Amino acid sequence: MKKTLIAVAALAATGAFAQVTVYGRLDAGYAVSSDTVKGTTTSDNGIKSHNSASSMWGITGTEDLGGGNKAYFKLEQDLYLVNGNTGASGAGGGLTNASGFNRTSLLGLQTGAGTVSFGRDYNPLFNIVAASDINGLTRASTVELAAATGGSTVANQVIYLSPVFSGFQAKAAFGNDDNSTSTNGVTGGSTTATSAINLTYTNGPLWVGVATGGSTTQNGTARGTTVSYFQSTAGVASSATMGTAALGVTTAQSISANAVAGSYDFGMFKLVGNYVTSTATNTDGPTASGNVRATQVNLGVTAPMGKVLLKAQVSRQTLGYDGNTNSDLTGSNLILGADYALSAKTALFVTGGTMNNLSNEVYNQSSHTAAVGLKTVF
Repeated sequence: MKKTLIAVAALAATGAFAQVTVYGRLDAGYAVSSDTVKGTTTSDNGIKSHNSASSMWGITGTEDLGGGNKAYFKLEQDLYLVNGNTGASGAGGGLTNASGFNRTSLLGLQTGAGTVSFGRDYNPLFNIVAASDINGLTRASTVELAAATGGSTVANQVIYLSPVFSGFQAKAAFGNDDNSTSTNGVTGGSTTATSAINLTYTNGPLWVGVATGGSTTQNGTARGTTVSYFQSTAGVASSATMGTAALGVTTAQSISANAVAGSYDFGMFKLVGNYVTSTATNTDGPTASGNVRATQVNLGVTAPMGKVLLKAQVSRQTLGYDGNTNSDLTGSNLILGADYALSAKTALFVTGGTMNNLSNEVYNQSSHTAAVGLKTVF
């Protein structure tokens, strides 16, 4: 992505952060989408964003502190081109705005020993899964467990990014949002703790990543982390949780996840893939103490043919509840697409397929989407 440098007069006057890097990615087109749950289908057709690439913009800047050290900031925000909304857009349809820089808002120090930042940033587990998805975790994606530990980005964190050593790089994040109160020994309020770490290795055409993470929430003595697996990405039931509805589960005390991801560029084509597992413990399902278990494997391929980039990805997933009398839910997904390059930065795209497929003898759900449009980077 080519970046544009602009002078910011107010900051340039002080000599700090005199040049700021502005970057972004935009996607819009016409999409048809539908969600089916137990025979009931809801459709949503029209102009949509986040079809083949998520739309966002960001700003980064550094100040030289001497001795090889730099002050650093990064701000990044979702954009939804259809109605101009920012913030809570993403795959959810851009129906509402949210606070400012909802993807990333960081301030930190870059040193020879790595970068330490404070604020909101991408979950390290989400990072490696997104890097191994052909559409980068947009609405049209078979990948549905990347945000299983509390979201694609997490607030109230301290983040460490190591230097690259012989192709290896690590990222670790820890967050603790403590709003608890104690009155005469009775605890109230809420406390949320999150942690995640990834390790990646890059050597020419080979890239490999592993990650683990978790989130724990206590609302006084009650469970308080919302469980959301295989949520609709078709843009229809954007606020409805799918999958876990079949198990009667809404909250859990803690959620943990692990992921392995990788890619290899053979030149004529590139293979990408990931395997993600997640467990929600002490849930409020049928037995009020069971675990929700989810697994997913995704395999994708991209193949350049002149100005055309062909894309395909398949997945297989399972979802089960320890105390449920029904068998596990299972399903397969497929996404196909193609990009036609108009320039080095702008392309026409077509994409579509099936997602969120889960079923057993008493329950079924699925999502379908297709879109054609234009995307660009700046």
